[in-house]
Amino acid sequence: MDLIGERVRLRRTRPEDADVEAPIFALPDVARFTGRHLLLPQSAARLREGNTDQSGRLVWTVTAREDGGVLGDTTLFRFNHLDRHCWFAITLGPPERLGKGLGTETTTLVTRFAFRQLGMEKVCLAVFEGNERAIAAYRKAGYEIEATLRRHHLLEGQLVTEYWMAAFRDHPLYR
Repeated sequence: MDLIGERVRLRRTRPEDADVEAPIFALPDVARFTGRHLLLPQSAARLREGNTDQSGRLVWTVTAREDGGVLGDTTLFRFNHLDRHCWFAITLGPPERLGKGLGTETTTLVTRFAFRQLGMEKVCLAVFEGNERAIAAYRKAGYEIEATLRRHHLLEGQLVTEYWMAAFRDHPLYR
């Protein structure tokens, strides 16, 4: 199922998207904050393998409505239907497309889908300290920090804080 916003369209990921997404995931900030640097140097092949095995995940390729350009991907995963929560992840680039609200719009579309179509009560995500652009986008999409895990993730030789954020079904954006 495609999700369509004002400026973005989320469509089912296809194996050929990996060739377009690999350079995005190789961007320094993207690789740093997502751990995708672990996929390099054969990132396109590994992305292709990962995106075709979608068991237990819902994966969309994020495209710009204005020109159809691929911006990255987004995923819902770790579904807990008993307790009605799941996890969310997003990767966007290239840099010239950032800072225009596309991440916030994508996050809102996917979160709304989780609440309305999947019956979730809560959508969770993890983000590293220093990724202020992402944290700001998540806050605009109704997410709040729920947990602070200090010195939790090794990033470029340093243990950094990881924040767990969540949005809830009764947030005004999602009613």
